[in-house]
Amino acid sequence: FPVTIRTQNAYVDPGPQADYTFIKHNENFIHNPEHLFPFFERLYSLREQGINGKTDILHIGDSHIQADHLSGQVRFRMQRLFGNAGRGLIQPARIAKSNESATYKCLSNGNWTYKRCVFPDRPMPVGLDGITIRTDSAYTKLRFFVNSKQPDIDYSFNTLSILYDKSDSAMDIDVKDTSGLVMQHFSPQFPDVLPFTATVCLPKSTSVLDIEVKPNQQNGYYFQCYGLYVNNSLPGLIYNSVGVNGAQYFHYAQASLFAQQTVLLQPKLVIISLGTNEAQDTRFQTDLFYRQIDDLVKSIGEWNPESAILLTTPPDSYYRRKYYNPRLSPISQTIKLYAEREGLSYWDMYSVTGGYASCAKWKAQRLLASDGVHFTAEGYRIQGDLLTYALLSAYNTYVHHRSR
Repeated sequence: FPVTIRTQNAYVDPGPQADYTFIKHNENFIHNPEHLFPFFERLYSLREQGINGKTDILHIGDSHIQADHLSGQVRFRMQRLFGNAGRGLIQPARIAKSNESATYKCLSNGNWTYKRCVFPDRPMPVGLDGITIRTDSAYTKLRFFVNSKQPDIDYSFNTLSILYDKSDSAMDIDVKDTSGLVMQHFSPQFPDVLPFTATVCLPKSTSVLDIEVKPNQQNGYYFQCYGLYVNNSLPGLIYNSVGVNGAQYFHYAQASLFAQQTVLLQPKLVIISLGTNEAQDTRFQTDLFYRQIDDLVKSIGEWNPESAILLTTPPDSYYRRKYYNPRLSPISQTIKLYAEREGLSYWDMYSVTGGYASCAKWKAQRLLASDGVHFTAEGYRIQGDLLTYALLSAYNTYVHHRSR
């Protein structure tokens, strides 16, 4: 480690851990934490040196993440400690007839077709948000809001990036404020840093914007959107979460534009939290699952060679609402084995939250939903606190050795 003067400002309070006897606090740590050292150095710089710029985290998952209770808790805790650089990715899931995070809302007056990555055989490519929406109707308007339930977190933004198909057949886009004033006009030929984005820097911060599609001279006839990304001008963290109900490792690996579009974020840390849906399949095969993990990890690494990767094992849950699920243990073991062999970091949530049959204990405390798979908002908050504690404890250890 570089030699530096130790200061107390760099250390952080890892926060609370819920006091339930079935939670294994002695298991709550990051395995192979040295893989995260470049990410921890970035956090150190934010905390100690007040560097300018933003640091993105990308958390990929299934319905446990789409609801954003777990990831939202980690986001809130981390941004309070290391700075809030914005909300980051916005999934237009409501327009795709699905549930969204409570930190934003997407509305539209038009007709849309859509595709989620869990339907790989359907037409339409899928990009960074795991959900694609498309309209063929001119003058369709998409309005989105950002907000926070936390009083000291402000997600207003002054930069918007639209991820969309910029082929010659695409319609033009007007970005408008709520009064109808056009803030920026985009055509498919509009130059940007990336071939799939259009970025506008606003004169002042806002929490709501409209995106309206319209015809152009090239006779564009559709608008195909892969997601939105917003940030402010402050240094700090952006904790992006991408969750799709029912998703498995292979769904993201097969999404044709997903890995490629992660370069928008240049994430310093990618967290992958999958495995619950694989455990619902009685045809589960360990060797196939191992290859599916490898496919996704390698595809992300190809586009983001400097990103640290943290794998998490899934929590225990029921099979068909009433049976203990015997496949979650081998799934967790396979994830850990892959991480060990590839030198990646991992967090063993399966063990931390109690292991086999612990779902009954979570259910008895009303922390598990009636379907036996999903957790209550409070259950996810507890899991978010546990993950935050493990990450911050590893970070503090890094700071301790770095400063000696």
